[in-house]
Amino acid sequence: MTIFETVHPVWKTYDNKIRFPAGSPLPADLLTAHNGSVQQSFSKGLLMTVQPEDFQHVLAYWDLPPESCYPFLKFAFGQFIFFHDDYFKVLDPVSNTIEPIGEADDYKYLMDDFLCQEDMLNDIFLKDLYMAVTDTLGAPEQHECYAFVPALGLGGSKSKDNIERRPLDVELNILSKL
Repeated sequence: MTIFETVHPVWKTYDNKIRFPAGSPLPADLLTAHNGSVQQSFSKGLLMTVQPEDFQHVLAYWDLPPESCYPFLKFAFGQFIFFHDDYFKVLDPVSNTIEPIGEADDYKYLMDDFLCQEDMLNDIFLKDLYMAVTDTLGAPEQHECYAFVPALGLGGSKSKDNIERRPLDVELNILSKL
């Protein structure tokens, strides 16, 4: 069992298998771990593995070329971990940022260190707020996310009282413009 699996227990398993496009310039560790595996959600739905082609288009909202971006993890507040130009990156629509978090050979670090640090999970992925509202709101489905209403970029506050479940595409399109 990896550190990731200890920190983020499997919550749901889905029937569909993850497939990366043939010939994708992806690190071997990422392909070995995800290509052909079943889609799963972890930590009561805080994060889930995703089919890259289902979410490449949302990265275009931030002017990234979707054909060379490979999202593979989605978080409850619409954050994505993806691979692009030899780097693992995180898209954080809440703060409207894209940051590199590791190079191509950093998959193990990403999964068993970066994504397992409690302060990182709270600061970037808002785990503390997620856990405070998920029993009331329910976990977002694959094409949903939690959102602050009003959005932080429009003067909203990062309070559990301002969190709603929203359609992911609509919410990320709006947040990308703030």
